[in-house]
Amino acid sequence: MKSKKVTFKKQKSTKASVLWACFYVLLVLVLCASSSIFYARYAYSPVYIDGSSMAPTLNKDESNGRKDFGFVDESQKCIDSISRYDIVTCYYPFADEKDYKQPYQKGDEPLENATHKIKRVIAAPGDTFQIINNNIYYFDGPQDTEGELAKLPFEINLGVNNIANINTNKLTMAEDEYFVMGDNWIASKDCADSGKPIYKDNIIGVLICIVGTCNVKNGPNNTHVITDKQYHWPVFYK
Repeated sequence: MKSKKVTFKKQKSTKASVLWACFYVLLVLVLCASSSIFYARYAYSPVYIDGSSMAPTLNKDESNGRKDFGFVDESQKCIDSISRYDIVTCYYPFADEKDYKQPYQKGDEPLENATHKIKRVIAAPGDTFQIINNNIYYFDGPQDTEGELAKLPFEINLGVNNIANINTNKLTMAEDEYFVMGDNWIASKDCADSGKPIYKDNIIGVLICIVGTCNVKNGPNNTHVITDKQYHWPVFYK
């Protein structure tokens, strides 16, 4: 009897240890997620996704109006370290967007009615690239004639049977130039439409993470307020 009793206690103790270990792991994960959201909330600027130009990566649910929301780092340090495939918020210097008075000059302040765009950096300063029939090729400088087909770490939407059919000239980005596009190539209005890059001056910030979905209501002075936040596990992009 004593032997059986000792064995039973050991089994019970082992089972309890496993349960406590699982509890502690879950607690640490929850605390990490909560800390990430808390830090982002107070260190970064909130952003919500309105429209489909970054689908399928970032979305607005057309059925119920809920939008992805997250946080953007607007610090100069982060903007100075932008690299290929980062997602940025920006203005457009192009005349048809009316984000700036025209003709645009570098250093101009955006107009009051300028609208934030959210796009992905396809080419950063120093990059030489070309889009040929929806394929992105990167080159080792302007003199390289062959290039290398890019293996994209994100999904793009080209529509049914790749009807987007995007093509650009071969371009090399200058020190302060960025070629930005929405992941939804079939519907995004971006640098591919003009064939020209934007400038560092036009960039507002860099998307750090998406942490949930929200509704948006109109606030005072033509502002918008994020409401009814529903958090999910953070998805980091920087």
